[in-house]
Amino acid sequence: MYLTKLVKTSCVAVLCILLSIKSFAQPTANFTASPASGCAPLLVSFSDQSTGNPTTWKWVLGNGTISQLQNPSVVYFNPGQYTVKLVATNAS
Repeated sequence: MYLTKLVKTSCVAVLCILLSIKSFAQPTANFTASPASGCAPLLVSFSDQSTGNPTTWKWVLGNGTISQLQNPSVVYFNPGQYTVKLVATNAS
């Protein structure tokens, strides 16, 4: 009887630990851009595809524009390649 209770208590404790780890997971930033190429001036819409339940976003859009929107858009007036960076965060 005591062993059964100990096993049940241990299982509940492990389950609680696993659930708490998942709820505090760090986000992994990811996004898509549409369109990804074209002639200038080009309006590009970015779509957040991040995992881990982010609550804040910081986009550095490569042309001097910074956005904190989840899904920003920007016009690239000059031809060229642009490096875009997304930092997604949550309470973790």
